[in-house]
Amino acid sequence: LLGTSTAWLVTAYDFPGRRFLEWALLLPLAVPTYIVAYVYLDLLHPIGLIQGAVRAALGYTSPHEFRLPDIRSMAGCIVLLGFVLYPYVYLTTRAMFLTQAANLVEVSRTLGSGRGGVFWRVALPLARPAIAVGVSLALMEALNDIGASEFLGVKTLTVSVYTTWVTRSDLPGAAQIALAMLSLVVALVTIERWARRRQRYWSSPQKARSFTPHRLGTVSGLVVFALGLLPVFIGFIAPASYLVVEAWKRVRFAGLSPRLLSETLNTVTLSAMATLAILLFGVVIAYTARSLPGRITAALQRITTVGYAMPGT
Repeated sequence: LLGTSTAWLVTAYDFPGRRFLEWALLLPLAVPTYIVAYVYLDLLHPIGLIQGAVRAALGYTSPHEFRLPDIRSMAGCIVLLGFVLYPYVYLTTRAMFLTQAANLVEVSRTLGSGRGGVFWRVALPLARPAIAVGVSLALMEALNDIGASEFLGVKTLTVSVYTTWVTRSDLPGAAQIALAMLSLVVALVTIERWARRRQRYWSSPQKARSFTPHRLGTVSGLVVFALGLLPVFIGFIAPASYLVVEAWKRVRFAGLSPRLLSETLNTVTLSAMATLAILLFGVVIAYTARSLPGRITAALQRITTVGYAMPGT
């Protein structure tokens, strides 16, 4: 919902701040899910900053008189993961929206479809494969998560794998749970592909003219910008700002840790080497799929993405 709607807003409409939102909507991916969970648990704690401000505004003095719903729940975990992982869907769906030809939109408009009808009847069905890819990535990332789920008190298969292996020292049992996770991912992806097995998507080999975004007025443009900025604020700006403030407090109190430089260097080195390895394997897989097209190659290509659902721990 978040990824598809924001992708359509920044693609189909022109408003103040659109260029900023085009790349800012990707920023929540820069914050690990467990960090977001830690931050919002502090902010939304019964004696935390937000609930304290709400009680002060409403005239309450004690958490017993008024408190917001506990974020350590299934609903809280779903909301937080949604605001952090939606860029997977946004990225793939926006790429599909950008490649849709203007003549398709213009024909639908001449047939009487409004802007909402263009989205629901033309743009959204054509973007379904891209949405499926983004949802699959977000699904596997959610299955891969362990820190946020465990911290928010949600018992997931990933947490069970970790506790079975580390706490109970039962490696075969952990392997069985991990196999069940992989089977679930394969089943969901297979069901989605089966549901659209008879659909065909065609594009012209010639470069198509992209449709021009509709220019919004000042007021409506600011409203759309605020709506697009909301997931960025919840998924990145608020957690990052909180971390900056807390880090500054730590520096003022105890100074910089001598281990910080070495740990930062290790992090950068690991990230750079992992990125190079990912690029290498990705290019090899993509080149193989393009050079040797066929069912076996396509199946192997899809299998390589399933490992993304396995927790790194």
